[in-house]
Amino acid sequence: MAPVSTNLGTPDGHETTAIPAESRTNGPRAKKLPRASTKQDIPTAPDEPGRCLFDKLPLELLAEILLFTESPKDVLAVARCSKFFCATLLNPSARFIWKAARIAYPIPPPEPLSTFTEASYAAFLFDGGTCEVCGKTTDAMYTSFGIRLRLCRNHQCVVRFATGGELRTSNTVLMHDLKIRRCLPYAESHRCFLPHRVGYNSDLYRTKDWLHELHDCAVNPEEYLTRNKSKISYVAAYMKFSKSLFEWKEIRQAAYKSIEDANKKFAEKLAEKYGYNYWDMMNSTPYGELHRHKNRRIENVTQKDYDGVASEVDAALSRLAETRKRKARESAYMENREGVAQHYQRLRSQQPPVILPSLPVFRRLPIVAMLQGSGPSTVEQPSNVSATLKNEKWVIKRLDLELKQWRERARKDLGAVLGYPDWSTASTKVLHPVDRITARFLCKVCSKVALRYRDDECLDFAGACAHQCRGRKKDRREDEVWKAERFVKDEKAIAVLSKLLHLCGADAQFADAATKLAALEDTILCTSCEHGLLVNPKSIIGHSHRHENMEIKLVSDIEGELYFQYPRVRGLVRSLNGLERHVKAMREWVNYGCRHCLNELRLRERKAGAALDEADQLSADVAYWASEGYERRRRWNEKVQKMKFSFNGLSSHLKAKHGVDEPRDEDIFVFRPLEDFKIDRSNGRKRGPDEVDSSSTSVKKARTSDTELV
Repeated sequence: MAPVSTNLGTPDGHETTAIPAESRTNGPRAKKLPRASTKQDIPTAPDEPGRCLFDKLPLELLAEILLFTESPKDVLAVARCSKFFCATLLNPSARFIWKAARIAYPIPPPEPLSTFTEASYAAFLFDGGTCEVCGKTTDAMYTSFGIRLRLCRNHQCVVRFATGGELRTSNTVLMHDLKIRRCLPYAESHRCFLPHRVGYNSDLYRTKDWLHELHDCAVNPEEYLTRNKSKISYVAAYMKFSKSLFEWKEIRQAAYKSIEDANKKFAEKLAEKYGYNYWDMMNSTPYGELHRHKNRRIENVTQKDYDGVASEVDAALSRLAETRKRKARESAYMENREGVAQHYQRLRSQQPPVILPSLPVFRRLPIVAMLQGSGPSTVEQPSNVSATLKNEKWVIKRLDLELKQWRERARKDLGAVLGYPDWSTASTKVLHPVDRITARFLCKVCSKVALRYRDDECLDFAGACAHQCRGRKKDRREDEVWKAERFVKDEKAIAVLSKLLHLCGADAQFADAATKLAALEDTILCTSCEHGLLVNPKSIIGHSHRHENMEIKLVSDIEGELYFQYPRVRGLVRSLNGLERHVKAMREWVNYGCRHCLNELRLRERKAGAALDEADQLSADVAYWASEGYERRRRWNEKVQKMKFSFNGLSSHLKAKHGVDEPRDEDIFVFRPLEDFKIDRSNGRKRGPDEVDSSSTSVKKARTSDTELV
């Protein structure tokens, strides 16, 4: 008979290879090949703890181990480690372990009542709980076993409980009191509340328990004792037991105090013998834990106990000494660095200003590095570096020399960046290229500038020397080395300054060029802006970065007044971008206008024809604006009032319509002086943005005639 083959199909209908039936039924089964692991083997740490086998010990060995603890408290801790130990040690067959540990305790407690198991008795004696006054968790025993009162070790809690109406004394005159006393547990001794003395010659009961029993007795006084016969017998036995427990507690406390004093003397002798600091040995070494463990067990620390941890104690104290020495050096080094920073700030505040490198570069100067130290390991003790740099004459001379040498190297390197390598001259009046007004630099690493150069958006020689790249997480140590290769010359700023110098007939090589530029004030017209924009010598540098090739011309004072019908507020944009609380309200104040739109409106309002030449056109403009016609002024006011924005709205308008990403002072004008807003805040009430105070209006009219148009 031919062998039968079976087709095994897959769920999607495809057939698999046929397997002969005899090969599936006869012969040994082929071994299954091991599957290749797809997971990467994770190496285990050599110090990783292995599996705990303590719970695998038989009861006999477990009992032998626990009997060596000689403390029911330790057996109780083991029973609470896991469900297995709980079930094992609470089994009645393990009662002998608890009893043997209780008997072996250094101060054995009395035999428990029949209502206690050995395990519950251990918990009753050694467990902590919640203080009934402050509510904090405490590991202290019951303050009174009779009324099961637990207070923490804070004496104020004892006083507050004893004087807070929670306790009451018995009255032996009333019949009800005589009956209740037999059914109610009480504090076993007045010494429970020492050093506070309360109820010295009478029993103390909980007030709420007393009132409860009093109510029960008042229901049926004749049968009260009969109904509580079993309770009376239990209370009598329990109070006898509580008094014996209190005596045991006092003996234990006395023994603990004695052991504590003895172990303290032993530790002091050890510290004196080996030359250790007592408190360091107690708080920072394994001996401290051994010492406290022996105190808790009411056992003396012996020399044999110390010898077991002697090497660890010495190693721990050696590490502690090294740590303190390292911290002292680090503290001294930080103090030296702070002294260097103080002197650096002192130099920056000098008048006239001194060209200085950045603080990290200043720290690397040889004389400064010698006084500060190169690191914590090179400083033994702190020294007053700030006073040394300020008062020591030889240090001052050496520092001045090193700063002068550094500045000369910086001049040479930055001069090469400007295109003047190895520049020199015999003239005493010709300025070095980096000291000229046309010397402007950009950092090609971070493209950022310090706060004082934010309006310029570039750096002069002093700014390039003090520049420190901000916001870089990598290669921070490179900031400690100043490199001229990080800078490039600012082509746009240099070009517009050169044009301006040419227009005013000044030469950048001489020092009077800066004075001539400052005298121009607001007479520089940027013709690269669509409708023209007046700038001054201070703002022209930052404004030049808006245009690829900024074109300018000088205008007369009369024409300048036409462009500045609303005076410029210097520092306006910087103040409105501040983080102060009142700045947000100032930004929302609808009081700002677009100077580009104002110039556009002014050009549209020209009355003279285009056929007039420039001089005639200017005369027509002046005549138009000097006119006193009421109708013309009214129409102009209506058109200008439509240009009011909040600062945030104006920023969006400038970006959307004029392509200005970052507003500057020359782009904005204000309708009402900012002092009006401050006056409103000082009045202590909110004012509407259009509300005009009469006093501020009078000030405004006295300030300038241009603002009368609003």
